[in-house]
Amino acid sequence: MPPRTNDFQRLITFIESQLAPEATVRESVMVAPRSGGEPREVDVLIETSIGQHKLSIGLECRDHSRKETIEWIDALHGRYADLPINRVVAVSRKGFTAGARLQAKKFGIELLTLETATAADWPAHINRLKMGLISVHLQLMEFRLEYKSAIDSTVSISKTSLIEDVSGGPLSTVEADAQNLYKEHVVKDRKWIDQIIPELWAKGAGNRTRFDIPFIAKQRFVVADDGRRFELAAIVLVMEGHFSLDEGESAFHSYGDVRIITTAIQPSFTREQHNMSLLLNSDGSPKALNIRIQ
Repeated sequence: MPPRTNDFQRLITFIESQLAPEATVRESVMVAPRSGGEPREVDVLIETSIGQHKLSIGLECRDHSRKETIEWIDALHGRYADLPINRVVAVSRKGFTAGARLQAKKFGIELLTLETATAADWPAHINRLKMGLISVHLQLMEFRLEYKSAIDSTVSISKTSLIEDVSGGPLSTVEADAQNLYKEHVVKDRKWIDQIIPELWAKGAGNRTRFDIPFIAKQRFVVADDGRRFELAAIVLVMEGHFSLDEGESAFHSYGDVRIITTAIQPSFTREQHNMSLLLNSDGSPKALNIRIQ
């Protein structure tokens, strides 16, 4: 049977992985019974070691519209009886009936609920927290060449002019070289975005600004239309950038003693939804952020 998963299970996996960073936390794991036979799926499996002893915890997650009943607890007890799992935890978004709680206590199954809270239930410095998605948009507008020595205005160099190495071997054209620098070092390298974000932020969402990104040209020469070669000092990309800010309504949750804020954001520039989960420390400071795109 192929592994199953859902958003609720993924959220619980994220929370548990942050609460137990020293452990291995995996989702939808097939576990073989002690007596052999077909492996059975465990929603979330936590594995760790205490001294020389290995410990495994299996979490089963249900996101139903009603409280879980004694029938689910009975099913879990039977299902895990032959699995090499030290402890079983049942997690429900809606909680458990009184009968389910009594049966779980009898079988030694721990119960956890992802309880929905309101901002008013939490300290003010926590309920003021908001999550948003900042998207930086960059566009290559133009480029220019800088030379090792001054050249006069009669020199004609175009986008299709050749760039050569020291020995005269062709490397690229001016335009192709600039485009390659943009794709390999701007699109893929976050440091340029990190450097420009403060300036973009100061201007506000949607406001465009231009900035230069210089790339030192080592032993590269451009060939003018008349055949003369000029050594380059740098190729400068002229970029235009702006950012957009999308925010969503936050939901507040408690998971035992842990607090979580979740937000679903539909950015203006894509059809993909971004599901964001923020795990908080006991003092309310951010501990870890998880983003799932669907």
